[in-house]
Amino acid sequence: VAREVSESSLSFDRGRKLAAYARNCVPEYWILNLAAGTLEVHQVPEGDRYASVDVLHKGDTVTPLHAPNATIAVDDILP
Repeated sequence: VAREVSESSLSFDRGRKLAAYARNCVPEYWILNLAAGTLEVHQVPEGDRYASVDVLHKGDTVTPLHAPNATIAVDDILP
């Protein structure tokens, strides 16, 4: 899982960096959007984008693709 914590670099993280990860077939890319208080989970790389994007909030949970038995509370990673 590639992870980024974004406060001032959000447009770069969603743009050029996301495209680079997708082009290089990184299966999962997370962006912790501090301004919005969300976790963006990008999965299934296709060309220079991801086919699946979920925006999670406090109270939600996420399961990393490479750790299918793990569940992470979004509350635990958001400030």
